[in-house]
Amino acid sequence: MREKAVFSLPKNTKYSSALLYLHDFVLLQQLAIHRFMRARDVIKLLECTREIEGVPAPTKNAISKRLRRLVAAGVLVLEQDEEMNLQGMRFNSFFYRLGLRGFRALKEFTNDDSINPEAAYSATQKLSIPKLHNQAASTLVNEIYMHLLQMQHDSKVSDIPLVLRGGMHDAFKDNRKESYRVPVQPDYVIDYKNILIAIEMDTGNQRGTANAEKVKQYKNWLNNHPLATYKKLLIVFAVMDESVAPVIIKDRTRRVVTLRERTGIQHVEWMNDTRIGVYCALSIFSKELIGNWIQGISLSSRSERSFFVSQWFGYLAGCVKSGSMFLETVSKDEYKPFSQKWDEQWEADEYMYLKENEKRPKHFFVLYVDTGSSVDYRRITANIKRVKTINESDLTNLTVNLLLVYSSEVERIFDSIGNLKQLDIPVYSTSSELFNEMYQRGEQVERIQDLPLHLLSRHV
Repeated sequence: MREKAVFSLPKNTKYSSALLYLHDFVLLQQLAIHRFMRARDVIKLLECTREIEGVPAPTKNAISKRLRRLVAAGVLVLEQDEEMNLQGMRFNSFFYRLGLRGFRALKEFTNDDSINPEAAYSATQKLSIPKLHNQAASTLVNEIYMHLLQMQHDSKVSDIPLVLRGGMHDAFKDNRKESYRVPVQPDYVIDYKNILIAIEMDTGNQRGTANAEKVKQYKNWLNNHPLATYKKLLIVFAVMDESVAPVIIKDRTRRVVTLRERTGIQHVEWMNDTRIGVYCALSIFSKELIGNWIQGISLSSRSERSFFVSQWFGYLAGCVKSGSMFLETVSKDEYKPFSQKWDEQWEADEYMYLKENEKRPKHFFVLYVDTGSSVDYRRITANIKRVKTINESDLTNLTVNLLLVYSSEVERIFDSIGNLKQLDIPVYSTSSELFNEMYQRGEQVERIQDLPLHLLSRHV
């Protein structure tokens, strides 16, 4: 497919001429939102949009040449962070922002009267190159945006959500006329149909309790802001990793676990507050998580989890060979004693046993996990304590296993729940995706060990 220009900029005494294409305007719109973008993110966005448009992919050198032309035409401005350059990070030290003719072209092409090119350009001229926190947040949101573009191209969603910096969205914008300041502003906001996603980039420099305190501020916003009543708020603490910050090389899963502990255990009332969901995840996984929500895949309520558990149980039943292995659900009242301070809101989604011929039944507490959820992390830890209490009790001869079920393998692999290797109780994980694949193949097994259950603890 040959590229077709949609806008033309003539040559003048200051700038060269340039033809602009549809993918150029996608870039201009994103730069207007981000203000600064890393050069590598700009290149990736252009590659993504060109591929979606069906335009032959150029080499990176060709894209770099194209960007230099846009700079010469006054559409873009290229800046370099000298400190990063001196530290040996030359490639990551370049950033783009919109030039004056970029703002003017965007206003004219989109017919957006809210854009004041001169004022916007003057404002960006006064800005410094962002620090690592804002760089990482921008990179993450660019990855999310490209993921959403691809989802739309694949017909998984009909519309691209509104993606803005936190302070640009009406729900988190300070009202200077009324001297009103919002209690909290996320780094970025994704607005789509009935959900509002607040993205918080976590660098790891703050204590986990600081993020828990931030959630209290969001609760304050929920209870007081007039725009807080029309959509469900989902807060994502995205932990900075090497996918958004090349200087990060260590494993950050422990940080995710710390955040889930701090934001989950201290605020168990979220379990019953349908207006809010709090999630913590590595940045590399955040786009998958948010993509699921945009598609309507959510496990935040008991009714939704109940549906997915029933679906998974159907797959499991179809994979068990009749006459060789038996599968039964069990009443929760059969499993006693309870652990100390047990709260019924942490109840498992299903109780069952699997039995092979001539062997003792193997009992399972089944939790269908809402990946990244701070509340579900609390459910997991509460049920670990309960299983341990039952297995160590003299009042029963049952040995109970904990089974964590995820929707997909990606969610199972990337969910950060801590190091369970030290546990003496059996904890397994699996995904509905694995069982669905077995079910579709018509595969039936005679032994529990042939089911796709992954042991997370050291228990044998």
